[in-house]
Amino acid sequence: MNFLYKYSTFEDTKELNYHVKQHVNKHYYDMTKTERGVLYAIAQYAVVKDGACKLRVITLAKALDKTERTIYRALNTLIELGIIDRINTTREKSGGQGANIYRILPYVIPEMSDGEEVAKPTQASDEPIENETETINLLSYSSNTYDSIDAHNNDKQSQVTAEQVIHESIANNTPKPIVELLSPFFYGSELYKYVGIIFKAKYRPFVNLRIEEHLSDFKACIYDVIRRHKAGHVRNLEAYLYKSIQALSRRLFMQQAESDAI
Repeated sequence: MNFLYKYSTFEDTKELNYHVKQHVNKHYYDMTKTERGVLYAIAQYAVVKDGACKLRVITLAKALDKTERTIYRALNTLIELGIIDRINTTREKSGGQGANIYRILPYVIPEMSDGEEVAKPTQASDEPIENETETINLLSYSSNTYDSIDAHNNDKQSQVTAEQVIHESIANNTPKPIVELLSPFFYGSELYKYVGIIFKAKYRPFVNLRIEEHLSDFKACIYDVIRRHKAGHVRNLEAYLYKSIQALSRRLFMQQAESDAI
């Protein structure tokens, strides 16, 4: 299968592992346990050809002890998220459909709506999820290890409970006005992430600027960002919100400084 090398997406296994980890960190809550298992399985098969492999759905189904229909859904989700690519093949003799080629795509930092590339806008989008114990050692995976990858989050009920705990913790430990600004749009881990983005965006050199004293300005800014995102004008919500809050904080800080100087 030397022809697979032309579909390779990475230089070596180390680079493959890195990009798989970035995809998982970025889309952890967008993917189910099965979808992550499918990604890891593809990565395991793709190690030899550095990102590309030829696989049948039934092979993945047997490896993960899932139905073929479930695997199809998982593959489609990974494709929609831009994590993998599927290339259809045909049999040389019969002309029928052969096993598909799957490629793991490089993780690419999204761009702003005006085309400006955003390089690591916040720690939330690039660092591993806090308390995340999942490690990626693709060569050591077998079909029996996928069930232990995320045992702390192994069914939908535990996910719901975890989200409730996170949400209640943020609500109890964050100033109420700030929670009220974001809670109409975010819940649980999402709320945690975006609260963090807002505080990071205004932290330096605007550390003394209190959001609670400028609620109407921050509310207008946040609502405008959400509106633009829903209208499809903002590709990277995290980066755009970060830059918008940073710009607003700078403006309010300068206004406050000018007022104090009078």
